[in-house]
Amino acid sequence: MFYWGYLFFRGGSGRWLYIGGMSFQPSELARFSLMGMLAYRIAREPDVLCSWQSLWPLLVRIGLTFLLIAPQNLSGGMLLLFTVVLFLYIAGLSLGKIGRLFFVGLFFVGVLFLVAPRARVWQSRIVAYLKGENTPSTGMADDYQRVHASIAVFSGGVVGKGPGRSTQRYYLPQSYSDFAYSILVEEYGLVGGLLMWGLYTLYFWRLAALASVVEGFARLFLIGIILHGLMQVIVHIGVNIEVLPITGVPLPWVSLGGSSLFIQALGLGIALGISRRVV
Repeated sequence: MFYWGYLFFRGGSGRWLYIGGMSFQPSELARFSLMGMLAYRIAREPDVLCSWQSLWPLLVRIGLTFLLIAPQNLSGGMLLLFTVVLFLYIAGLSLGKIGRLFFVGLFFVGVLFLVAPRARVWQSRIVAYLKGENTPSTGMADDYQRVHASIAVFSGGVVGKGPGRSTQRYYLPQSYSDFAYSILVEEYGLVGGLLMWGLYTLYFWRLAALASVVEGFARLFLIGIILHGLMQVIVHIGVNIEVLPITGVPLPWVSLGGSSLFIQALGLGIALGISRRVV
């Protein structure tokens, strides 16, 4: 109730809380803290994933977090679910249990698509994605963002237009956040886009290497940090290159956004603290 009562709406979507004169996106903190809670519980009780009786308390917490976030921020809620499911699978949850949870989750998402305040927006975005039209309009049509993101990517060519020479940033809403990769490729071209992929690969590989030499809570928490960032990268780039429907997910370490940057920095700081103990 506190979360819904103090939401700040921007662009028709209630994703932010105002705290001390600053806006903050709770879904970022929710995913991160949920990873920490799950890592702690599983490290403390490794058998918690073996039976439904011990698993239900965790599932209730996950479900309540999803239901608080998803009505106004479906992309944040879905990202949370996919990240948590991957984490639980890596931690040892069987595919049979994951399959059952998938159908339960599918039911709740279907209900949200019918009754949530932003249901029509989600439906129109999926329809625009499936139609695959490539004609930009002058208004804020359903395919407007998708088309201009594509123009930005393809107009960048191999080496791009040069730093600060993007034209599509003037047309794309939230170009500095939700479409940061499109603008990056427009200015730095295919070379810049591939370089960004390489940097992310190196970043997550180093975190994975650290996770492989520690055990217990530290290992599970590092896996959570990796999944938290990796899922954001996949979804953001997928949206920007038309592989996924339009949704508002920032690109870690690149998009302008204090919430995302704070959580990524917090995760990296914890990883550095763990690495000092290993060395």
